[in-house]
Amino acid sequence: MRHQLVNIRGCNGSGKTTIVRRFLDKLPTQALGGRPDKPVGYKVDASGWGIQAPVFIVGSYENTCGGADGIKTQEEIAERIVQALPYGHVIVEGLLMSKSSDKGHTAPIIRDHNGIFAFLDTPWDVCLNRVLTRRIAAGNDKEFDPEKTMRMAYKQCHRSAELLTAAGGYDVRWLSWRDPITGVVGYFKEAENG
Repeated sequence: MRHQLVNIRGCNGSGKTTIVRRFLDKLPTQALGGRPDKPVGYKVDASGWGIQAPVFIVGSYENTCGGADGIKTQEEIAERIVQALPYGHVIVEGLLMSKSSDKGHTAPIIRDHNGIFAFLDTPWDVCLNRVLTRRIAAGNDKEFDPEKTMRMAYKQCHRSAELLTAAGGYDVRWLSWRDPITGVVGYFKEAENG
């Protein structure tokens, strides 16, 4: 059985963290290493969703800014991915990774381990609405200009998909924002059955 590495990519509000939280909230999960308030990752039993191998999630999700964005260096992210992959499937996500291309540190390592670069196709207006909703819920009333911050990240994420595709050798796929769990589960089942 082949284990599949999936790098979920997208801008703020695209749904990256929501996908991971669905795995963590709906399936039996064990925190791994680190501290109780900041594990280095998680081992998830996804057999209830028809996935035979365990799913390892890179990074901590004990606070709102989770995943690879909470890991200090790209080298450490890559190390965690490589350590987990022999034991099961791996999910890694983060905004900073989403904007990197073939010139970054982690993308070539993900490529060399037959990873899928799964870009969420979430429309701009949906991303913006989700971020505004989160800001209101958090009581964040600081000045916010989405054109200067979010719009740039949105463009950089899409540009990253173009650059990885143009570089060749990268498995770049678009993941439906309407039902991303089915897509990610499908990637794992494809690896197990292929």
